[in-house]
Amino acid sequence: KSEEAGERNYSEMELSDGKVGWSYDYLFAVNAQRAAATGPVDVYSRPDLTTFDGKQFERGEIFAVVNDSDTEGWMEIFGQEKKTKGWIKENTNFSTDEVDVNVAIMFSRALLEKNPITLSEKLENLAKNTLFGESPLMSIVNEKLEEGKQMTALPANQLMVTTDNLNVRSEPDSEADNIIFKLQSGDICNILERGNRTEIRNMNDYWYLVEKDGQEGWIYGYFTSKKQEEALQ
Repeated sequence: KSEEAGERNYSEMELSDGKVGWSYDYLFAVNAQRAAATGPVDVYSRPDLTTFDGKQFERGEIFAVVNDSDTEGWMEIFGQEKKTKGWIKENTNFSTDEVDVNVAIMFSRALLEKNPITLSEKLENLAKNTLFGESPLMSIVNEKLEEGKQMTALPANQLMVTTDNLNVRSEPDSEADNIIFKLQSGDICNILERGNRTEIRNMNDYWYLVEKDGQEGWIYGYFTSKKQEEALQ
């Protein structure tokens, strides 16, 4: 059953383990299959070739497909959080194969990683999985790995920030109210001093006293890299 609360619609559902709960309607599609784009997929606002307005799923994107028997040759689709929805032609550039979908899911999760070294490790692990080797989507994994090889080492006295809004602190202490400014992903900093190695929420790295544009402060090394992409040079 469904209910409306404010501007959101909710539906009650039962999970495979028997648990029952409520979720936003926009987070799931009824009677749908997961699919992954293996190439550009044109999205139409109606099951009519004249209704294409330029929307597409790119290779590797994940969406849900619903096979409607009343619209022969067409499938209704929903993108993540239903931000994109409409219709696609059957037998176009997408796959509902479990292996292909899982490659796309793992690839998209890996891309959320800001640290380029950790990103490369996750992509390499994905590429090593023998079950995924025949998937056409492994090409985007290999392409991203090749991009990673275009990274060059920074001088010994510099590092690169790998996350947005990184707190720069007056002292190497993440619990104190000591934030003095923030750095953004791609910022190159000069290292003035390396502090102690500290474990913070299952992360283990050194603190660094750095300088950027005349400002100085301490940052946690887990969110930095000693490599930079050539495009940033």
